[in-house]
Amino acid sequence: MDNPPPVETPASPPKAPRWVKVFAIIAIVVVLIVVVALVAGGGKHGPRRHMPDGDNGEHNPPAQYGP
Repeated sequence: MDNPPPVETPASPPKAPRWVKVFAIIAIVVVLIVVVALVAGGGKHGPRRHMPDGDNGEHNPPAQYGP
């Protein structure tokens, strides 16, 4: 009887599935958009960003109503 020919092993590892490549591309694009937005956005950053400009960070006493 003849022996079957040996199975050749691939020289390189198997390629990544298409969904992995698409997910990686989308993740890279999202990261780039965030980086560009942070760099190009400029302005004030941090927790005081949404405070009025004249606010010194102190709390005002409660308003008193009536005489």
